[in-house]
Amino acid sequence: MNPNKFLTNGKTKLVKGSILNPELGNLRLIFVPCSETGQPASRLHHLLDTKWKQAKSELKGWYASNVNFKLGSIQTTAVQSDTWLVHALCTDKSGNTSEKALQSCVKKLSDLAKYERGSVHVSMLTVEENPTLGDLLLTQCIEKGISVYFYEPTDKPAQEELST
Repeated sequence: MNPNKFLTNGKTKLVKGSILNPELGNLRLIFVPCSETGQPASRLHHLLDTKWKQAKSELKGWYASNVNFKLGSIQTTAVQSDTWLVHALCTDKSGNTSEKALQSCVKKLSDLAKYERGSVHVSMLTVEENPTLGDLLLTQCIEKGISVYFYEPTDKPAQEELST
């Protein structure tokens, strides 16, 4: 099967900086994996909570309302006029990532980004926790013309020096 010559692949970029200040001028969709427990306990949630308090409350509200709260579902939260958090329910209650749910979430994220003409922004903290996420973003987003930005925190070496 030959690749589609008429479709332009999306771009990817590794940004040395915080995901709290995403690049690009159009709609920015920040991918935030969540757990079935409804608790914002990941490192990414703690980082997002420093700037956007509604990230935690929206996740807890989604869990409490129990509307469409099942593995493989996504929910968006507008934190700025051009920045949305996309909560992706892909981790079960025991803390294990469901590959099927992760694929479903990335597919829905891709469809949303294509419909809204936005770009996808992912923290390297998320990629470290879910190693298959990079390949999924390649096949579902980049090959379909959606730009994906990866953010590596600049204070990471300082954290590593403290742990040794």
